[in-house]
Amino acid sequence: MTDAQDPERLAALAAYGILDTPPERGFDRIVHLARRLCRAPVALVSLVAGDRQWFKARSGFEPCETGLDASVCRHALAEPGLLVIPDLTRDRRTMDNPLVTGEPHLRFYAGFPLAAPDGRVIGTLCVLDHEPRPGGLTLGEGEDLEALAEQVMAQLDLRRAVAERDRLARLRATVARTVAAVGVAGGDLAAGLDAVLAGSMLAVPAADGGAIETREGDELVYRAGSGTLARHVGLRLPLDGSLSGAALLSGEPILCADAAADPRVNQAALPTLGMRAALYVPIRRGRETVGVLKLQSSRADAFAAHDLEMAVLLAETVAPGLAAAGEAAARREAGRSEGHYRAVFESAVDHAIVVMDLDGCINDWNAGATRILGWEPDEVRGTQADLFYTPEDREAGVPARELREAAAIGKATDERWHLRRNGERFFASGEMTALRGEGGAHIGFLKILRDRTDQRETASRLRANQERYRLAAKATNDAIWDWDLATNHVLWNEALATAYGHGEGTVDPTGDWWVAHIHPNDRPRVEASIHAVIDGDETAWTDEYRFLRANGTYADVLDRGYVIRDANGRATRMIGAMLDLTERKRAEDARRESERRLSLQEELLRAVVEQAPVGISIAHADGTASLNRRALEMLGHGLGEGGDARYGGYGAVHSDGRPYEIRDYPTMRALRTGEVVRNERMLYRQGRTNDVQRWDVSSSPVTGPDGATAAAVTVLVDVEEMHRATDAVRLSEARLATVMDTVPVGILLAEAPSGRIIMGNRRLIEVLGHDTLYSPGHGAYGEYVAFHADGRRVEADEYPLARICAGECNQAFLEVQYAPPEGTRRWIAISGEAIKNPDGATVGAVVAMSDVDARKQAEADQDILNRELSHRLKNTLALVQSIASQTLRNAPNVEAAREALASRLIALGKAHDILLAGHTESAGVAAVVQGALDLHADGADRFRVSGPSLLVDPAAALSLALMLHELATNAAKYGALSNATGYVEVKWHVEPSDDGDWFKLVWRECGGPPVVAPTRRGFGSRLIERGLSGAVGGDVGLDFDPKGLMCTLAAPLARFRA
Repeated sequence: MTDAQDPERLAALAAYGILDTPPERGFDRIVHLARRLCRAPVALVSLVAGDRQWFKARSGFEPCETGLDASVCRHALAEPGLLVIPDLTRDRRTMDNPLVTGEPHLRFYAGFPLAAPDGRVIGTLCVLDHEPRPGGLTLGEGEDLEALAEQVMAQLDLRRAVAERDRLARLRATVARTVAAVGVAGGDLAAGLDAVLAGSMLAVPAADGGAIETREGDELVYRAGSGTLARHVGLRLPLDGSLSGAALLSGEPILCADAAADPRVNQAALPTLGMRAALYVPIRRGRETVGVLKLQSSRADAFAAHDLEMAVLLAETVAPGLAAAGEAAARREAGRSEGHYRAVFESAVDHAIVVMDLDGCINDWNAGATRILGWEPDEVRGTQADLFYTPEDREAGVPARELREAAAIGKATDERWHLRRNGERFFASGEMTALRGEGGAHIGFLKILRDRTDQRETASRLRANQERYRLAAKATNDAIWDWDLATNHVLWNEALATAYGHGEGTVDPTGDWWVAHIHPNDRPRVEASIHAVIDGDETAWTDEYRFLRANGTYADVLDRGYVIRDANGRATRMIGAMLDLTERKRAEDARRESERRLSLQEELLRAVVEQAPVGISIAHADGTASLNRRALEMLGHGLGEGGDARYGGYGAVHSDGRPYEIRDYPTMRALRTGEVVRNERMLYRQGRTNDVQRWDVSSSPVTGPDGATAAAVTVLVDVEEMHRATDAVRLSEARLATVMDTVPVGILLAEAPSGRIIMGNRRLIEVLGHDTLYSPGHGAYGEYVAFHADGRRVEADEYPLARICAGECNQAFLEVQYAPPEGTRRWIAISGEAIKNPDGATVGAVVAMSDVDARKQAEADQDILNRELSHRLKNTLALVQSIASQTLRNAPNVEAAREALASRLIALGKAHDILLAGHTESAGVAAVVQGALDLHADGADRFRVSGPSLLVDPAAALSLALMLHELATNAAKYGALSNATGYVEVKWHVEPSDDGDWFKLVWRECGGPPVVAPTRRGFGSRLIERGLSGAVGGDVGLDFDPKGLMCTLAAPLARFRA
């Protein structure tokens, strides 16, 4: 089963009651707006039925419906959202569609599903075009189509809610009026049946005829008729061969959708009755079916299930009328003179009449007694009349008590259960009357029994119906009222409390209380309108007013009432229902808001047209036309004379030089033939400047509700101006790009306030290590990864560009360590400034980024040198003291000490010359080592130096001398040189490897005090470990062996050598 035939989907569509209804303005405006917003020649509100698609509203498309074989919308039923088919000729679902292969040659489709509240899709709001659209709809057009589809569903829901509200109100009023009319009829059978039939016709508006048929033997007789069946009253039809007979015999209601196709229907009678669809509802008296309520229509499929339910409910009001009529007849017969005794005896077949003597023995009874009780007269004559009383009543002495009461006061009445001959019980009302002779002597008793079993069951069903009705009234929150005009007493249902808050204890059940709760401004009008109906001869009253709720607020209500009059036409009661219009008002407000939005959108469209940067002309089929401001500027003149003749003076020329005939103009082709013209090149001489301009002209027809072309919209684009503007923009962009690529810093441009980056120059690659990242806003600047000096990552809103675009400042500066995707971090400086418009508002920002890594490194190096100078000064003083101490300790006399001390101070000066000058007097490693250690050689064999002859560059020599000086100083303070017996071995060599030769040097201290690893690394230790590695890229390792410190140095020879 396809989605189109899904029974649940079709039921959802049928529930709206929308198919084949006349056009409505709200839906028509939606399709016209859809055409404009989506720039499409066709727009439809399409509802997909089981065998067709029907258009509630259409624009640009003449047929009101098509078969499903021509439906594109049925493919959208299973779609969760917008269905777009760019080219219908290329989609396998639609390439064979007759509307694609033939007229009107549809090529593009876009439809949004119309979904009921349960999710069932009943149709679409769609737009179509005669040209393919490879790009489909724009994002905005899709959103507009979805919003308009929601408006369609809002209109459908509103329409259904109003219809359901009106149907329920009619239903309640009809039932109440019918029940009241049957009661007023009393025993008048004809009046009661007419009241039920009138109510049924009102409750089922689809019926154009109705009848009540009662059974007489093997026939059904039309006892009452209305509408098309009124002239058939008295008609007799056989039980067999008719649907009325089938309903009566089966006891079940029947809905006949199409009598012409139903084999149970007597086809020969159809032309006489004028019937195509009908409802048949059995009428019961207790367990016996005595007739049929029939409603018919001349249209097939005219009735729904709820119509049948309504007819069943109303049919149950017939039985009380039949019972009342029977009782009235019995009373009349029983009250006749003795001369009519036999006539009553024989005719009152619906009542049991029993004649007894003074002892309560049966003398005679009528045919009605035989029918009701089951015994023949000869079987019961002479027997006690208590044989038809129940055993429990006989045991309680009920028969004897009735005899005594009738003898004493003339009659005794009762309502109780009795027995038939077959033992079956039945409920009856009885009256025992004392019979007296001509002289007034008591001669016997007369017992009349009325079988009320049917009436009792009917009353029970009626109470059940009334309870269902009460619950239905409660569910709808309608306040039902019953006003006794004679006593001024008003009875309300529970909805007065649930809907309006007036609890039972707070309501004065009078008409005065009701009127007092009407808004003071509405009260005079309402009182006048309701009394005009009561005092006149009308039966129906309707008014709208404001009713006071218990919380002090007023509710807008619709109140409807029906007057019940007595036989003299005087109003005795009034029954009605007060409907809270809050939801309807809300729905109407929603509808008005929808119309307001539609009107606003139309105004916006007009404003857009007037402010558009292109020329727009709108020509109507009646010869009128209009131009927007830009079109007047381009033409250099106004519209000219009216009608088609105006085009004769325009003097436009085709791109090949041919002049335009009137019929050639794109507007005329769209207006007269429906052609869609796109970007046709036209040469036009401007009316004021006389310059020849190049235009691209497009024109599209606009169809009215009848499908005819009503207007043509033409768009004029000045190609010359576009070219000039494009060239100017390109020149400006080229100049900007040249400037940006020439400056020696990276540049970023961003718009404000969003922060979207719109441009970056080529220098950014050199500064950042990657190309420009076009972040959509300053919230995304986190993709630029940088760190503060303390190691914290720079947040997106900390960048100068973000701060300026957010309006935080006009200028900002920041230095950060930038982390490119590949490579090491580098220091960059970011300086930004706001870009202002003529009004002083920030519209963008520009930042310049420069690489300051070299400057930062130079500053770091300067800091190291400053700290080294201080450190060296302190060490020098310590060394001088140590040299002096060692010299004096080892010198044999003062003169020798003076000479040794002088020579050592000279060596110290040479070491400082190497450190400060950045080069050595000798380029050999041995010279550098010897020069750095001579200062500390306070005795023979304190340094044991060995290694090959190698030349090193000045920077490496300085670093090596610095490291050896630090090692020697530390050895003199704490290591092997701090006593008289220790010594130091310094050895170096070259070691080949796969990645080139490596220079390796080992410093080993021997004979000194035990070595303890320091708990803190001072500046000197860090200089030993990092100084040389920083200069030549080598590795330095310290081993604090208790026997003596060992320091190893390894560096690529290529980096070490000069």
